[in-house]
Amino acid sequence: MNNLHVAKPIALGRPRGAHQFEAFSPKLARSVIFYRRESLEQWLLLDENANVITFCKRPGYGLINARYVDRDE
Repeated sequence: MNNLHVAKPIALGRPRGAHQFEAFSPKLARSVIFYRRESLEQWLLLDENANVITFCKRPGYGLINARYVDRDE
């Protein structure tokens, strides 16, 4: 049984003048859009890493050492 909770990304508008990078994420099973090259490169590292099960590209909170960051428990 999989009890893994996947956060939904925070909706952000496209920054004015930003480039738009579109790709398909096999781990998320959907298309992803990035507005910064650094974000695209970070996504590539996460998506190709076999140790990463799933991720959220713009989380509203993070789970670090079994404690939530930027969210009440």
